[in-house]
Amino acid sequence: MIINGSEQYQQLMQRMEREQYIYTPLHRDVYLHPQINQVLCYTVTFLNGDHFTVSVTHNDAPQFPIPNLSNQVDGQTVAYLINQPIPEFGDNYVPYIQDTYNLFNNIKDINKVIPITCWNTALSSYNTQLLHIIRQVPNVNTNFPYQFIRHAFDVLRTIESAGLSVDGELLKEHFGDKASRLTSDGKVYSQYNLYTTTGRPSNRFGGINFAALNKTDGSRDAFISRFDGGSLVQLDFEAYHLRLIGNYMGLELPTQPLHTYLAEQYFGKADITPDEYDQAKQLTFSILYGADVETDIPLLKAIKSLSEQIYQAYPTKGLLAPISKRQIHLPDGDASQHKLFNYFVQALEFESTIGKLDQLVNALQSFRSKVVLYTYDAVLLDCHPDELESTIESVRQILTNGGYPVRIYTGKTYNSLLHFEINV
Repeated sequence: MIINGSEQYQQLMQRMEREQYIYTPLHRDVYLHPQINQVLCYTVTFLNGDHFTVSVTHNDAPQFPIPNLSNQVDGQTVAYLINQPIPEFGDNYVPYIQDTYNLFNNIKDINKVIPITCWNTALSSYNTQLLHIIRQVPNVNTNFPYQFIRHAFDVLRTIESAGLSVDGELLKEHFGDKASRLTSDGKVYSQYNLYTTTGRPSNRFGGINFAALNKTDGSRDAFISRFDGGSLVQLDFEAYHLRLIGNYMGLELPTQPLHTYLAEQYFGKADITPDEYDQAKQLTFSILYGADVETDIPLLKAIKSLSEQIYQAYPTKGLLAPISKRQIHLPDGDASQHKLFNYFVQALEFESTIGKLDQLVNALQSFRSKVVLYTYDAVLLDCHPDELESTIESVRQILTNGGYPVRIYTGKTYNSLLHFEINV
């Protein structure tokens, strides 16, 4: 049903205050990031199967604002938790929608050209698919893994909303002509996706993989500070996976760089050469990711012990993420000890970091400086020149809490970051 008057809209709002529902928005432009796009219309589906489509900016029906979404149930998150395929919205297109895309795919705000009756059909069909999934999990909103993932999305979307300031010409040079369509007010926007096998988010939008920007081709020079005289600041966790595992196992870890410490244990001396450091680091990672090496070093013994515990527990308990306790589903039944441990560590990394990211975005609310990118073991800030040291110190205190040293780098572009010393 398409809402065609104020009375119908008010009745819908009242019902949304009382009942749970699925909310699916549709944006006007198929290329723009949601942060710089306008919602065209949305469909609300209640758990009894009633559908209502509301125009926000579509001219085919009276236009109304987006409501408070406090009772929303996210069907995609539920599908993810119970290992169901997440439906593809495009599979619900009626022929008119697909034909319009085929003929006029480069038109700005193309979705506004398509009648709202077509969108009502597609959105209602899509929500019906989500509804079948939600009905498999009674009282989903009280499920802690569901709440954890929804909160994680809120934190990541806050980071997305800051955007990354860019040099438009360099962006176009490295990422092609279509990159200009991604830009608004001198910024582009990343898009995190938690619906991966491990739960470690991917981050790409418009052909740009923000989680793995090339470090050698100069493309990172396209990303700059939004502030006159500002700086980009990156804080990297030192030996993050090793420290996460050590802390998870309750070990007391050295404060010195962990790879240096382990190299000293391997070679039995304090004066480690660069070549020995590289050899030691390679050996450590080979042990971390499955090599059968005898060792008396407590941290490495703990790694092997945890890996064995996870493998032995899997047949009866499955693989659980360490904090949210959501079930991690391995593809194609590949439950080797190495694979199980790798997925567990990636989940440990993300679930441990999301709490720190939440603290960061809250701590910087009164700052002009912003958190603009999270890439697994690093956080990128865009700092106002008057706040450089105060921002770095505030962020450093949050990230290092719990025994996680960080290295700090600053520069005018993402490609020109140099080590930065701060007095503590």
